[in-house]
Amino acid sequence: MERKSKYFLQALRIALGCCLSIWIAELLHLEYAISAGSITFLSVITTRWESLRIMGARIASYLVTAVLAGVIFHFVQSRWIAFGFFMFLLVLVIRALGWDSTLAVNVVIGTHFLANMDFGLGFILNELMLVLVGTAVGVFVNLFQNTSRIQKFIRQEIAVADRNMQEILRQIVKELTVPESSENVWKQLEELETHLQQCLAQAHEYRENHFAAHPEYYVGYFEMRIRQCVILRSLQNEIRRIRQFPEQARMVAEFIAYVGEHVLERNEPAAQMNRLERLFLQMKETPLPASREEFENRAILYHILMDLEEFLKMKKKFVDSLTEDQMERYWYING
Repeated sequence: MERKSKYFLQALRIALGCCLSIWIAELLHLEYAISAGSITFLSVITTRWESLRIMGARIASYLVTAVLAGVIFHFVQSRWIAFGFFMFLLVLVIRALGWDSTLAVNVVIGTHFLANMDFGLGFILNELMLVLVGTAVGVFVNLFQNTSRIQKFIRQEIAVADRNMQEILRQIVKELTVPESSENVWKQLEELETHLQQCLAQAHEYRENHFAAHPEYYVGYFEMRIRQCVILRSLQNEIRRIRQFPEQARMVAEFIAYVGEHVLERNEPAAQMNRLERLFLQMKETPLPASREEFENRAILYHILMDLEEFLKMKKKFVDSLTEDQMERYWYING
């Protein structure tokens, strides 16, 4: 239902924007006024920031298009050869300048020059006005987006992701304490990673459509969680290598359970990292292994602890990157 509503509103914005730009172009008595609607369409389907970024690029690339059209169409008599040569050079130049998003608009402008064979100042200004009207209306229409809806969705999905992460850690604890446990942690990790990737896409959309301060918070958060999932995959591989769980496995399991209790978004991992340091010291003080197999299994436990250390460092790095304003906005106010 949420996605249908989003598509409906997007379709409505596109339709209204295209109509508005054509109406303005006709008010200004511009030739090919309907093309202003096409240019608006290409602007509305981008995000707020993207539409602003490409506005300047479209004006600059229009000048390139006008020069290429004026030179090529004047000297090459055959229209189809002239247009092919024009397209060849236009694509090369536009891509070399990194203005790929302006290419479709410039092709439309090029067909106008070819159809009219008019390179006077009046027609050049006519085409420039089409670009300006179409792009400006697109930027204006893009302002009317319900970013609060996206933010609400993201906050809900953060809570879901945190609960899923807690559940995975609980299952890992069960594997360490009940070796015959058949919990499918791999499947849960795959599902969580897929969910986080989807959330990351939403976070990027929110950032690109939001002019308020610090919209990049959600992108950083989901990227951090995805990296933590990769670490949990490594940890899970280590567990699978243990042939017989030594006595110290319960200590590691208890620490993972402790981490799971505090893995939520608004938690600084300093306390967990301090406890991990104490656990490393505690492990060193235990009697030496009595057999080669026990030695190998305990070595794997050390690797698991190092994975957990990296897991916590990822969260610490994210927390350390936050400004006071971000902490205030996202940790202390939002519900």
